[in-house]
Amino acid sequence: MANPTVKEIVRRYLVKENFEGLFNEDAECACKLDDLITCECDFPIHECEAGYIIPCEEGSDFNYCVGRDKPTE
Repeated sequence: MANPTVKEIVRRYLVKENFEGLFNEDAECACKLDDLITCECDFPIHECEAGYIIPCEEGSDFNYCVGRDKPTE
């Protein structure tokens, strides 16, 4: 069995801790677990934070957004 990649290690941690993706507020960049670390972002990936899928602001160009706080139902 091959050693895990950084992407696999990060994904396993996010799943274990019930996070839904990564985001960076300064770069307005986010990626979900099924699209992890593939976004074309000008910001270094090591500055992203774990987060949750949240509603995007009205008029956003994004299909989904990820933020720090889990939305309340």
